[in-house]
Amino acid sequence: MISSMRTKAHLVLLALHYVAGLTAAPAMTTNVCASPAFAAAPVIAMGRTPASIKVLVQGEYVCFQFNISDDTVQWGSLAIASTPKMVGDTPYNVVILDVAAPPALLYTMKGGGLQDTTVNADQSPINVTQSTHINGVLSFTFQRRLAAVVDSDVAIDPSGVTTLTWSYDTKSFPSDHKASGALQLTLNAAHNVNAPLNTLYTAVIAAGVFGVMLALGIVATYLGRFRLINYTTLCAPPKSDKGLAPLVQILADLKIGEGIIVLLFLGALVGASLYLQTPTPILNYARFAFISGHLSLLSLMFSLIPIARGPHWQHLFGSSHDRVLKFHRASSWLFVLFGLVHLVLYIPATSPVSTQVYGQSAVWPIAAPSFATR
Repeated sequence: MISSMRTKAHLVLLALHYVAGLTAAPAMTTNVCASPAFAAAPVIAMGRTPASIKVLVQGEYVCFQFNISDDTVQWGSLAIASTPKMVGDTPYNVVILDVAAPPALLYTMKGGGLQDTTVNADQSPINVTQSTHINGVLSFTFQRRLAAVVDSDVAIDPSGVTTLTWSYDTKSFPSDHKASGALQLTLNAAHNVNAPLNTLYTAVIAAGVFGVMLALGIVATYLGRFRLINYTTLCAPPKSDKGLAPLVQILADLKIGEGIIVLLFLGALVGASLYLQTPTPILNYARFAFISGHLSLLSLMFSLIPIARGPHWQHLFGSSHDRVLKFHRASSWLFVLFGLVHLVLYIPATSPVSTQVYGQSAVWPIAAPSFATR
């Protein structure tokens, strides 16, 4: 029944496309996608992701081939966009292949909701030459003009930077994407062989904040009289054990200097969260799931700081081993908490025992339950 409904809906769409052809853009006079030069063009890997692309510019036309290697993929999309954001400030065209209803078709994305991506009645801005889903590889090829022919088109400068956004999902279309990304290329550049990977600076953020902690500890311990910072607690102990007394007691156990260290650690978490919201040409899953994984990693970095008994922490911070141990326990608990959130959010999208790597870090899903046993 579902297959029959899809077929009928697809026939209706094709009829609309035929009617729209009365006012369509002029037909394309050259088929770049069928040229030997396009067949010989290099495949550009989109980082360590299942996505790859092939592109060739000839005259006023450009041909794109988009591929997703995933056995469970149900639909894939590619768009020429004005920004790396999946949802732009203005509507723009996106080519989508639904494996249950080929060929690939031109849609307009007007917002982030499922209902905001609608098929275009006018398919003339693109010429789809191939749409397949064979042996776990979704692939479609289409040609378009460099110039924008409709309002929702984004013009292409072959000598400038072109922004491509892509996504795919393992659930029936329409659905929220399992993975997405953005890639910026100069289409006429001869060196477009493999898309460079943007570096994720989670480790750099952790190292930088830890360096600031060490510097402040040395300053407070050796370069002045900081009795207020070193010996004054954040607040007085609670007078009863009711209400917010447990939280007040935690604050009462912290010296001002220790509170500054805690704030720096929390600042690292917030800073990493804000930084990771910047679009990158890697797999960007459900945003919070993606960020929670990196927050877990950042917390793990702090929990791996050596805490063996010895004079080093007292020399650096003027603090006892027990105080450092409390910080270690807190960062370890946050590591487990963020790791569990990351795992739970990803279970609907992938298998915990999958061996397919994801993203720039080549993550294996099995790593999450492995670390949780730590």
